[in-house]
Amino acid sequence: MTLDLQTLGYQRDRDLALWTRPDPDAFGYSDGDAAENWVADAVTHCSDLRSTSRELTRRIVDWPSRYHLSPQRGNVVRPLLDTLTGPVLEVGAGMGAITRVLGESGLDVVAVEGSQRRARICATRCRDLGNVRVVADTIQAFGTPTRFGTVVMIGVLEYARTFGFDVPGREPVDVMLEHIASLLAPGGRLVLAIENQLGAKYFAGFPEDHLGRRMVGVEDGYGPGTAVTFGREELTARLASAGLPHQQWYFPFPDYKLPSAVLTDAAFEPGHGFDPTSLIVGTAHQDPQEPAVTTFDLARTYPALIRNRLLPAMSNSFVVTASAAPVAEPTELAWYYGTASRREEIDKRLVFSAGEHGPRVRRITPDGTATDVEHQPGRLWWDELVRITGRRGWDLAEAGAWFDRWWTSLGTAAATELTASTVLPAHLLDAIPRNLVVDGDVATFIDLEWDADHPLDIAYLTFRALLYSFEALASVAEPAAGTPTTLAGLITALGARVGLTYDPDLAARCWQREVELQSLVTGQQPTPGSGFDRPLPVGRGLDQALLAADELDRTRAAVREALARFVPPADRR
Repeated sequence: MTLDLQTLGYQRDRDLALWTRPDPDAFGYSDGDAAENWVADAVTHCSDLRSTSRELTRRIVDWPSRYHLSPQRGNVVRPLLDTLTGPVLEVGAGMGAITRVLGESGLDVVAVEGSQRRARICATRCRDLGNVRVVADTIQAFGTPTRFGTVVMIGVLEYARTFGFDVPGREPVDVMLEHIASLLAPGGRLVLAIENQLGAKYFAGFPEDHLGRRMVGVEDGYGPGTAVTFGREELTARLASAGLPHQQWYFPFPDYKLPSAVLTDAAFEPGHGFDPTSLIVGTAHQDPQEPAVTTFDLARTYPALIRNRLLPAMSNSFVVTASAAPVAEPTELAWYYGTASRREEIDKRLVFSAGEHGPRVRRITPDGTATDVEHQPGRLWWDELVRITGRRGWDLAEAGAWFDRWWTSLGTAAATELTASTVLPAHLLDAIPRNLVVDGDVATFIDLEWDADHPLDIAYLTFRALLYSFEALASVAEPAAGTPTTLAGLITALGARVGLTYDPDLAARCWQREVELQSLVTGQQPTPGSGFDRPLPVGRGLDQALLAADELDRTRAAVREALARFVPPADRR
């Protein structure tokens, strides 16, 4: 890269590729001393600095450390890496999570970060990447004649009103976008990630990310000195007004901060034969910032939004590439990365693409090995359990009918009539409802990537299938009287339908075997009994919450009326 930072007035740190001014301006953004010092210590003493480092993952203790250290952070830009051109300017690099991913791709990167401490942490995290330079400065003060092939802004635009883009009579967001557009080389692209003001999760009652209160964005409660986010139409227009009318839109789920899936506009077009429902529903409760009480369950709402083609406008976050020149349409439909809970060497990602005869699926392992996988149309059978248990008054008969469909499909896959004493082939270890795709009368198991080391006891596989089906439910509606609401109760009752008796001894043996498997997969030891014994969380529902609030108001009114009879007005408090 020809950019000479020294001639621009910056001095290089003796030990790092960190460039600072002799008299830096104060910059107020911070996650707090304790949080930032924790991340600094983690990256300083870490031997594996890669963006996928499980060594750094083990230093996650709270939300700030998860945000800065999780391998999932990089998923917001990973789908785009093969299409980016350098040099790359990253605006608001923070503590280096995205900088690290960009640098690992081989691109020449200049990362600008206004906070001196955060810039130093960023440079420390990228200390082994010779193609990355970190500048401790604001983007307004960073004056350079160099123009960049790509400018990356992840979670930055929303702060334009708070950090120095004030021009009388102008909206600071527009001023910032125009400034960023001026830094692009001809044909260059801005890569922007931001929360959606009208995202589904905010209607569900998630607090607004920057102001920490529910419904602030939905009710358009932003002020002239606050952070601000936008809906799709408004952001489209603002980018176009800044000279970047050619745009491609991507939708990260659960949002851009820790995405496990990223989808394109094309993923929602029915002509490709790709149904994104199961992919998105599976992310609904992966958000670490999900509050204890929501107005509705996202997992049960997403299917209706998808069927009515509303979800792109109500995606929780956006990733947009914008340019003054036409932008090539992506050939991919979606990327799935998972939650980084596995050991890295057995992790994987899936890429869904549009094909001549329908969607194509490619599985890619950490070493880059790619394998084409047959795409199965239909929906995951686990999604049906989400639907059943979301209706108030659901009962064991409905859950049993759902279980029976899986049991019959398992018998078909094993080419045998199942009984309580059947021994199954080892390759069916992952033949659980979350891997069963149903399309009308056709049911097919997918993603059977694990083989057991010996034939499978039907009692263990049934235990495993039910455990992960019910454990994955974030909440259930209030069931009919007498319906079990614990994992143990449901597994016992449904197992009895096919002659399986889960007495304490059998349940303990099945659980111990699953603990051993998960220890192998994750590299961590689950707490024995923590899954099997837990109750399902029964959500009250919005109507019941409102009824309770109304009842509380009536009680308060009655108390005030009673006080009025006995307490003289002058003595009331």
